[in-house]
Amino acid sequence: MQNFQTLFRAFVRSFSHNFNPVTLRPQSVITLNKSFLHSSKIFCRRLETRHIGIDYISTEKFLSLLGRRYHYCTNAYEQNALSKNVPVIDWKTLSFYSFHEIPDSYLPKTRELLLSKFGEMGIVGRIYVATEGINAQLSCPLEQLDNLRKFCNQELKLENVEFNFSTTHVKAFRKLNVKIRNQIVSDGLEKGSYDLSNQPKHLSPAEWHAALSNAKTSIILIDMRNHYESEIGYFENSIRQDVDTFRDSIISMNNILEGKQSEDIYMYCTGGIRCSKAGAILLSNGFKSVYVLKGGVTAYGRYITLNPSITSLYKGRNFTFDKRLGEPITNDIVSQCHTCGEPCDTHTNCRNKTCNLLFIQCQECKKRLSRTCGSEFCLRLVQAWDEKFGRPSGFDDVKPNYQCVYDHVHRTRPKLVIERLGGTSANVPSDLVEMLLEKNSNIKR
Repeated sequence: MQNFQTLFRAFVRSFSHNFNPVTLRPQSVITLNKSFLHSSKIFCRRLETRHIGIDYISTEKFLSLLGRRYHYCTNAYEQNALSKNVPVIDWKTLSFYSFHEIPDSYLPKTRELLLSKFGEMGIVGRIYVATEGINAQLSCPLEQLDNLRKFCNQELKLENVEFNFSTTHVKAFRKLNVKIRNQIVSDGLEKGSYDLSNQPKHLSPAEWHAALSNAKTSIILIDMRNHYESEIGYFENSIRQDVDTFRDSIISMNNILEGKQSEDIYMYCTGGIRCSKAGAILLSNGFKSVYVLKGGVTAYGRYITLNPSITSLYKGRNFTFDKRLGEPITNDIVSQCHTCGEPCDTHTNCRNKTCNLLFIQCQECKKRLSRTCGSEFCLRLVQAWDEKFGRPSGFDDVKPNYQCVYDHVHRTRPKLVIERLGGTSANVPSDLVEMLLEKNSNIKR
C-alpha cells in the first residue's frame, strides 16, 4: 500500500484545479495502517474529475465532503508536520502593488527591509521594487496577516494599498525573493513619455460587470495579458492580444487603438497592475475615457464566488505566475491539451528543466509522456533519469544542470516547439542529448 504522504499529495493535487478552500485540520488526517483500514472500512475509489483520474484511498467522512471545497497543502514540510502532529499552516495567497516614487538610493534598504520583516513573518513570494513603486505576489501565513497589514501601513507607508486575495489559497511560492528592477512592470518606453499619476477609472468588479452587461453597443475591451494567459480564460468579446510580454502588449494596444482617442476603452489583466500602467499611457497620449477592472480577473473571481446567482462574463481559468499556474473562475474549459487536442486548461512545465516548456497537458498525456512535452529529446532524458533513480510517483523535475534550450518566446509557445503541432524548434542536436545523458550518469540525486 502507498504511504500516507503519497496519497495525501495525490489527494490534494486533484483538488488544486477545481476547488476553493476551507481548512483541512490535522485532526482530519488519517493514519493509514492495517487495523485502521479494517475497523474504519477505508476503501479505494476511482475519483474522476475533469483533470484528474487516479486511485485514492479515503474514508466515508472524506467521501461525504467531496462536494465541498478544500484548502490543500502541497509542501513536503507541511506533510512532515502532519506526521509529527504539528499544526498545519493556513496560508493566504495575495498580491498588492503601488506606483509611488522611491529614491534610487533607498532601493537596497527597501529590499533588505522586506527580506528581513517578511522573513520573520514566514512570508514567501516574489517582490519587485523600483523607483516607480512596488509589486508583490505573496503567500502569507494566516496568523501573520494582521502583521503584514501593519507593516505595510507603518513602515512601507502604504496605508491605502489593497490586498488582492486569490480565489484559492496555498503556499504558492517556494521561498521569498525580493528583486530591484528598473521598473516593476517593464513597458519598454522612454522615461517621461507618460505620467503614472494619470490613472484610468478603476471599476469595482460589480461596476465592471454592470458596465459590460448593460453596454448597448459593442465596446472596445482589451485583454492586457500574454497569449498563454488568455488561452485558458477570458472575458467574452474581448480582444485577446497575441503577445509574449507586457512590452509587446503596449505596442499591440497602440496599434489596436490608433485613431480611437475619443472612444471608451475597457481593459483588464490578472491583478490590475498592468492595466494601471497601460491606462496611464493612454491617458497621457490623448485618450479621454479609459476604464479598467480594479483588482483584475482575481478580484472578479472573488466577486463571482460571493455572488453565485450572477452569470460570470469571464469564462475559464485565471493564469497565475506561481506554482499553481492558474485558479478557477468558472467550470468552462475553453482550451485544449497541446498534446492530444482534448478539452483541458491545466498548464504545466515540461518535466525536463532543460526544456521547461510551458504548455497545456491533460492527465492521460501526462501519464503517457511522463509529464514531458513528448519530444524525443525530453523523453530520452527523463527515461534515462528514471532508469537511474526510479520514477517517483509525483513525476519530480529532472534537472540536468544545463541551461534551457529555448528562449522565452519559444518556451511559452508550444505550437512553435512541439513537432506534431507543426513546430520545428524541437530538433535539439543529438550531441547535446548525448552530452546531457552522460552528465546524468554522474549525477547524485
